This record gives sequence, structure tokens and C-alpha cells, in this order.
Amino acid sequence: TVAAWRPAEGPGLRTDHGMRDGQAISPFYDPMIAKVIAHGETRDAAIARLREALFDFHVLGVKTNIAYLLDILADADFRAGRIDTGFLGRRFADWKPNPDLPLELGDLVQMASVVSTGPAGRDGTPTNAAWDMADGFRNAGS
Repeated sequence: TVAAWRPAEGPGLRTDHGMRDGQAISPFYDPMIAKVIAHGETRDAAIARLREALFDFHVLGVKTNIAYLLDILADADFRAGRIDTGFLGRRFADWKPNPDLPLELGDLVQMASVVSTGPAGRDGTPTNAAWDMADGFRNAGS
């Protein structure tokens, strides 16, 4: 179940999804919960925009492939456009997440953010979403 989520937003970004907080992900359908698309004046600009969006994409309650996508976007061959249908098998067949990247920090605050009203937001309204706090929280390190 997706406890809470907020897609990245901004110019040059589009997120296709049908998600809402509290929605169960059924094993009988495609497990892709969202598709994030970025464009830019150049390939490098689009990649930078997509990396920023992935760092700003917050999902609580389910595992994501954000770390995997960030590593693909950082790959020199990918950045240069030297890819084909065998690219992932060659470059990422033995991929493991970076143990120094705290991707599941959101799960640690999930219960606190769901059951607590938390601190007031910028406008003084109580908030219960960890990413609404002005503390630089991210579900992936930069």
C-alpha cells in the first residue's frame, strides 16, 4: 500500500499516474505506479531535470526503483546516448543499491507523519507529510 506520495512537479516535467495516498498496489497489474518524463533543450539538460525530479519524488510504504534510475542517469554511456536494447543487461546486470544512500528514510518517518499532525507548514496550517517540512528532507541523497 502506498501510504503517501508526492510526485515531483516543475517546468519540463510530466508525471503520468493514477495514484492516491492509501492505494494498494495489486499483484495482478503492472507494478509501475508512475512514469516521470523530463525534457530539456539538450540531452544533458533533460537528464539533469529528470535527476532533480527523482530526488524530489516522495513515496512512502512501497519500494521504488529511484536509486536504480539515478544510477542509470549517472552512467557515462547513457549520458552520451551510447545505448541499445542490451545496455541495461551489460551495464546493470549486477546492480545493487548504494548502501550509503538512505532511500528508505521516508519509511522511518511514515508512522510519525501519518499519525501526527506534525509541525505547522509555512502558512501556519498543520501538516502531516514529512516532505512538507522545510528541513531539506529527501527520500534519496543527493
